[in-house]
Amino acid sequence: MFGVKLSRFIPVVLLLLLGLGAGLARADGGGGVVEGKLVNGTAGGSIVAGQTVTLQVYDAGGQIDEQTTETDADGAFRFDGLPTGPGFYYRAIVTYQEVSYQSPVGQILQPDEPLTLDVTVYDATEDDAVISVEQSHILVAFSPGAVVIHEVMVFDNAGDRSYVGSEPVGEGMGGKATLHFPLPPGARDLKPGEGLMACCVVDTDDGFVYTMPVLPGSQPVVFSYRVPYQGSAFELDRSLVYPVTELNVLMPENDIAMTSDDLSGGDLVTAGDGTNYRRLIGSNLPAGAEIAVRFEGIPVAQNAAAAPQPALARMPLVGYGLLAGGGLLLLASAALLWGRRDGEDEAAEGLLDFEE
Repeated sequence: MFGVKLSRFIPVVLLLLLGLGAGLARADGGGGVVEGKLVNGTAGGSIVAGQTVTLQVYDAGGQIDEQTTETDADGAFRFDGLPTGPGFYYRAIVTYQEVSYQSPVGQILQPDEPLTLDVTVYDATEDDAVISVEQSHILVAFSPGAVVIHEVMVFDNAGDRSYVGSEPVGEGMGGKATLHFPLPPGARDLKPGEGLMACCVVDTDDGFVYTMPVLPGSQPVVFSYRVPYQGSAFELDRSLVYPVTELNVLMPENDIAMTSDDLSGGDLVTAGDGTNYRRLIGSNLPAGAEIAVRFEGIPVAQNAAAAPQPALARMPLVGYGLLAGGGLLLLASAALLWGRRDGEDEAAEGLLDFEE
């Protein structure tokens, strides 16, 4: 029902894992051993005996083999007769209570030294009471006839169970909604970024939902969209589904006024390239809170109806974080790639490294 959450587990050797669609060819046998243990991270959780573990084998060209076994009474598993050396990579995967989990990727460099690939799993829950947002960053930029908005949200599952949702999504679509993202009225051209697998993003009447499980710990997600507007003023309205520990609204410094009755600040932060951004900030905002940010003094020339609409770039997540009260801020790339026509969507690189 649920797939592997790649955004949480993608290893550094991702380039070696791009051959998943290729036909499998079994690797020549050897004396290598992969062993490990299935560990339930949920206090008092279910037993992990008799679970099917899949071992994937990769070389520089992609996946070349796949083997399965079952865990013993203690959750341990073992694979023998595997090729060794720096040219082979191994990853263990298990589906537990309909959620996929995987180990790090490792190598068997010495034939007489087993590779240990432990996998931590969690019991599943449909209760979202422990889901909150540690940080929410909203970067706003104005282009002809549209406001372009990039968002980074760092979700936190403070419990010890994987949240799998309770609301079925769409007739015949399968899956359950886990994370809800209401968007401003009129929002269009949604571009999911890192942390959001395109296959599991489902449009709704007021935004979109995500259907992948939310594992314990932090999970950052990135997305962008645009909102058409007219005139010299615009109001950004947001409804908070989850409690938010810290919310930042950022706009490149210009003559446009940015104010809010719901957020404080208006101070400047500086990006690593020297660009100044104006910031509004809110702390410890409850679920259900309504946030409104007003922008006034927008140059009318930017609203030309005949101006081409910009395509938004998919943004890779390259970092996040904010020190309370200022300091260093890391956001996903906020490169705004204007002038691209539909179908010319490119990946934006870089990050915003803010210092005060």
